[in-house]
Amino acid sequence: MSAKANGMKVGESVKAELLKIGQDFIEVSYRDQTYTLKFDRFPWFNYCTVQELFNVYGSACGLHWPDADIDLEVEYIDNPPERMSNMSLENWLNWRRNHRQVEAGRKGGRSTSPAKRIAAVANGRKGGRPRKELQHA
Repeated sequence: MSAKANGMKVGESVKAELLKIGQDFIEVSYRDQTYTLKFDRFPWFNYCTVQELFNVYGSACGLHWPDADIDLEVEYIDNPPERMSNMSLENWLNWRRNHRQVEAGRKGGRSTSPAKRIAAVANGRKGGRPRKELQHA
């Protein structure tokens, strides 16, 4: 469903709030309605942390969980498919696994410590980072 069909402008934010977490569902308030999202229909939520679930935003088109990278349009929430594609869930789980590793690497690469500084100075005295040797086949 488009923003225009919802009577809103693109980029306009709407209040969304997680109301309840059950064993097999979550309840979300969005545009004066309460939506019950069952995990068997929306399996991504089974793998989310409580913190990720609470970080929900509404937009002109639907709901967004940025920490979990889940976007659901209102039309999809109202009319979910009979069966969820296993490929869709597998792709999301693979992305999630890789994303965590990438973020951890980024965080580690940006960190500074006295040991890291000493190693950088020592490498600089040796002429910098060693060059990779090309291997000929």
